Amino acid sequence: MNIKIHPKRNLHVLPNIAGFVGGDAIAGILATKIYEKNDLHLLIDVGTNSQVVFGCRDDIFACSTASGPAFEGAHIRQGMRAATGAISSIKINKGVSFETIDDAKPRGICGSGIIDAIAEMLRVGIIGTAGEMIDAHPRVTEYGFVIVCKDETASGKEDIAITQQDIREVQKAKAAIQTGWRIMMNKLGVVERDIKKIIIAGTFGSFINPASARTIGMLPEVELSTVTFVGNTAGSGARMTLKSQEERSKADEIARKVRYIELAGEEDFQIEYINALSMPHANLDYYPQVANSIKAPVSQVLLKKD
Repeated sequence: MNIKIHPKRNLHVLPNIAGFVGGDAIAGILATKIYEKNDLHLLIDVGTNSQVVFGCRDDIFACSTASGPAFEGAHIRQGMRAATGAISSIKINKGVSFETIDDAKPRGICGSGIIDAIAEMLRVGIIGTAGEMIDAHPRVTEYGFVIVCKDETASGKEDIAITQQDIREVQKAKAAIQTGWRIMMNKLGVVERDIKKIIIAGTFGSFINPASARTIGMLPEVELSTVTFVGNTAGSGARMTLKSQEERSKADEIARKVRYIELAGEEDFQIEYINALSMPHANLDYYPQVANSIKAPVSQVLLKKD
């Protein structure tokens, strides 16, 4: 494998669970010790293929959700990675306030900023339950909701805005993750209040505002105090197994114990996914003059717009 190590050394590969749930998921379960917990824990490793693990010592389910690259800034009109000048957090009150990475002039918007933007637009009524942008707000133009005017940006060439298509991309991404944990809740016969701890893993996951993620429906409706961020659990679990034969044995046991769910094969997948596209915290009273016009079922709006 062209790895320059001592010729007598071994190369260890963590076991696979199934499909797109591989050794990194095993490493995450090891690092967070979900397999030892008495209470229900939900682990979400956020990425293009987000891995969702749900359970406790008695029973653990795992699945992979095709959440796509929207949370990493891709497929977003002015999305970018979390680099200098990326808008990383947003608040909407009478105006729009934001923070950028390295306090530089804004160049675009990264994943955490996108989640904040959608959550704030829901909170103040710029977006309805179906994800429809309401044009009654003065910052909504033909291009979308303006976060930063062009003369305040690094390029000075165009406004940085959230478009209707950007909202759709976020809807699909968050719906994929939500569908994963909802189907696993159904399997275990539990409700959201039964979840005692939510663990967000992954490099990008560390930058998410949990309140915003809950507002858009990406996370269950639980107290924010139950949400914790653990960073790169794949790396942590790999180091644990590198140093300990006992941990490697545990990895094999976990791989045999975890029950894999192929989401697309589940009978209730489509209805759960369609329901998850809805935005749960839209403030329809903020602009009462247009509130009644956006109460169509989400499926009707998506068919009409997409």
